[in-house]
Order: sequence, then C-alpha cells, then structure tokens
Amino acid sequence: MIYQFNVLKKLLKSDFWKLLVIYIIFYFCVYCIIKISSIDIVQKDFQFLVGIFTIVNFDFLEYLWIIFQVVCIAYISWSYLIYENNHSKEFLYLRKSLYKIFLEKLFTICFLILIIRIAIFSISYILLNKYVYFSIYDFSISIIMYLIMPVIFVLYEFIIAKFAKK
Repeated sequence: MIYQFNVLKKLLKSDFWKLLVIYIIFYFCVYCIIKISSIDIVQKDFQFLVGIFTIVNFDFLEYLWIIFQVVCIAYISWSYLIYENNHSKEFLYLRKSLYKIFLEKLFTICFLILIIRIAIFSISYILLNKYVYFSIYDFSISIIMYLIMPVIFVLYEFIIAKFAKK
C-alpha cells in the first residue's frame, strides 16, 4: 500500500499538479460566471458548480464543465493505473498477487478522487452557503458519480492483466 501512495505522490509532483492548476482556474472561472450571470443563485447553480449532471436547463457551459471534470478524472485514473506498465511492472508482480495489487490501486485512486471531490464540494459550499442549503443527496451524488469511472478502469485493467497473464 505504501508503494501505491508513493506512486501517487510521484505522479502528483510530476504530472497531476499542472492538471490541478488548470482545474482550479477553470473552477473559479465557472464560479465567477455563476456569480455574475445569476441574479439569484439557486441550488441548480450549486449543483452545476460541483459537477452534478442535471437535465433541467442544461446549457453548453455545463456540458463543458462536466466533460472537463470527467476527462480530468479519467486522465488521473488512467495515468495512475498504467504507471507500472511504463516503469517496473515485474518488480510489483513478483512481490504481490494480482488481486492485492488491483485492490490497492482501487483503494488508492478512489481515496484520491474522494479527497478531490470532497474538497470541491466543500469549497463550493463555503463560497455559496448564503444562497444554497446543504444536501446530503447532492454531496453523495457529487462523489459517487466520479468514483464510478476509476472502478470501471481498475476492473478493465484487472481483466486485461488476468487474461494476458495466462
């Protein structure tokens, strides 16, 4: 498990910090647009800011924001999962079972995404707490929506590794 967190730390230092800076800039642009364009900020604006997909009055900017968040999560997940393929998968596969490796990867990437999503939700709520109410449903959806993708990627990588090994 320590190895997986070290891999994550190395990726954060080398690649992910640039993506996180772009993410923060885009987030504050979206926040400014919401503050400027809305006469009354409503729960829908808050859901838009935290990245919850809603069908009501969905506009182009919301599509871009959701797609950007999905692409960021996909990039982070995929880069983390293929790290050993690019560096030293023999080292890892000789020391641990395939099941344990992928469980550790799943836990680590879900932990990172959970931290990111909680931070986004918390910052959004702090910025807009005068206008919106806290909803456990919105909190859960804003996390669960983005945790599904890494689970699918880990399962895909596990199936590929399992069948490639035989």
